[in-house]
Amino acid sequence: MANEMVVEGQSSLSAHSTFAIQFLKDIAGSDQAEGASSEIGELLNTLGHIVDVFNDQRTSPSPLFPRAQMTGAVGPQSCQMPPIQTAVAVLRDAQAEREFSFLHAFDPPYILKNLSDLCLKVYFSQDYSDAEFIILNLALYCKVPPVCNSYAVGIKKITETAARTELQWSELRSTEDSPNEYDTLASMCETNIETALSGLSLYVKATYDMILALVLGTVHAVDTSKPSLAWTLISAASQGSYSLGYHTRSVGADRTSNEPNEKGLLFWAVYSLERFLSLRLGRSSTIPDCDITVPLPGSSQGSYSLALDYCGHQVKLARLAGQVYKKIYSAKALLLPVDVRRRRVIELSQELNESCEISRQINERWVQCTTSIVGRQIASLLFTSDEVAHLSMLTLVQRAMPAQSDSGTLLSTECANSAREALEQHQKCMAELRAQDTFVVAHLNWTIFFVPFAPFIVLFCHVIETGAIQDLARMQSFVTSIESACRHSKAIAKHHRLFQVFYSVALRHTELRWAPTPTQEESLRLRMEMDAHLSALGLPQTALAAANHSSHTGTETQETETHQGQAMAWLGDNAPGLGTLDPVQGGGMTSTWEDQGARLGNWFSFNQHVMELLDHNDLPF
Repeated sequence: MANEMVVEGQSSLSAHSTFAIQFLKDIAGSDQAEGASSEIGELLNTLGHIVDVFNDQRTSPSPLFPRAQMTGAVGPQSCQMPPIQTAVAVLRDAQAEREFSFLHAFDPPYILKNLSDLCLKVYFSQDYSDAEFIILNLALYCKVPPVCNSYAVGIKKITETAARTELQWSELRSTEDSPNEYDTLASMCETNIETALSGLSLYVKATYDMILALVLGTVHAVDTSKPSLAWTLISAASQGSYSLGYHTRSVGADRTSNEPNEKGLLFWAVYSLERFLSLRLGRSSTIPDCDITVPLPGSSQGSYSLALDYCGHQVKLARLAGQVYKKIYSAKALLLPVDVRRRRVIELSQELNESCEISRQINERWVQCTTSIVGRQIASLLFTSDEVAHLSMLTLVQRAMPAQSDSGTLLSTECANSAREALEQHQKCMAELRAQDTFVVAHLNWTIFFVPFAPFIVLFCHVIETGAIQDLARMQSFVTSIESACRHSKAIAKHHRLFQVFYSVALRHTELRWAPTPTQEESLRLRMEMDAHLSALGLPQTALAAANHSSHTGTETQETETHQGQAMAWLGDNAPGLGTLDPVQGGGMTSTWEDQGARLGNWFSFNQHVMELLDHNDLPF
């Protein structure tokens, strides 16, 4: 039977960016203007390859579990496990941790007290569940270099102990083991994880262990850049936690305090991951806020107080992420009048700014309570990374703000500034990381690629529209900054390649914009060809805007009018996405609020699909 097309939500590319895909197909297959350079041809061919992958992804998604083995049951008898001596050593280090880390995030007592017993149970008996097998292998996988990362509820949590553990493993590797042994151990655990997850039935019995296993599987899916798999797993975890009442005060909270117990903490882990993924994939959340009565983490006394305060803040940020999708980018929100959307943008921007300030306050308290220099450095890195996430979400929100009618640009000034600030904060974070590969990979996976990273796409659109040289340089710096991490992660390498392609397109487009006068006619012709199709990204015809922005070129009004006439002649009546050119507004496009909402939906869909493309195992370009 032929594969059926997957139908997704109204803000996903599958539903909203057929227009964008068609125009990108046109740009690859259209007749290029005479004299077009081979470099332009290569860029168009690359975009054509991206389009082919887009369409293939919609009908033939890549395997969710490429490492999974066909086996009747999971366990040491049917799946190869790491040597017991290695497993014990890894778990001993994990239990020695006293900081709030990835293994402690969802239930510290369970992890600390039961992990060793779980290891013995899986290795030496047959009385264990699929969930226990998954938990153990994920615990081992996350503690084996080079994937030794630590995360907090739904985000990342890098601790001083994790840094110390990595140093110990590095010393051990250099003296006792070959460089490939740890890669083999990690691969072994990953194969077991995928085999066990792929063997789960459509209906799984809801238990604490199964929900924890699904949450850890979600974290693993995000860490390996498989957002659709992450959504499948977290949706199952959401249903399980909901059916067991973990979202209620009676089940998920201690009777003697206003704090969530281990079940409540696990629910908030599910909630945070699910809300961020709903924005990431453009889907409505499966968890209604009106039914939640379990208290937020935080405000408790004890060794986990600061960590729980931080987790409580991350839950609030996840709730905001859900609001961003619901109020701005959902199908219903895109049909709202401009003034309603503008009001919502202002409200959400204010909430995000307040959230960022609270994050800074928590960071200050954390630094004050941390005695070690390394601990303070890691706290600083953690919250610098959080600022990148805040600014990325703020950029996504402000992208929906209509620009001033006399600006001649699609993007508001606030949106462009937030995008620039996000990239600058990213550079600051990368500088503080000092090329520590483990932390760099964690930052990229859980900040740049987990929340929809709108800043780069925003600046790409802005450069295409205005030819801003400084923003082009920011794009280049971003692409360069993630290059060093490519060798540690295939997913990051794919991101780097994709970002590099868009930077190359922006660079060449800018070169054509500012081409010398003798080749101006040819450059304008080529630019018209690219502009006609890049409008599918939600941009107005950039060449028209460029013709009116004489401040960039220093040309006289008469020359500007000539170029505008040439542009209209080349575009003719088939110019896609154009409203009525208003000469009073300096090239701005007038359109109905329905058209503006549709363009915003197309842009959001394109931004999502750029990230969804990375679900594929390989990129054919």
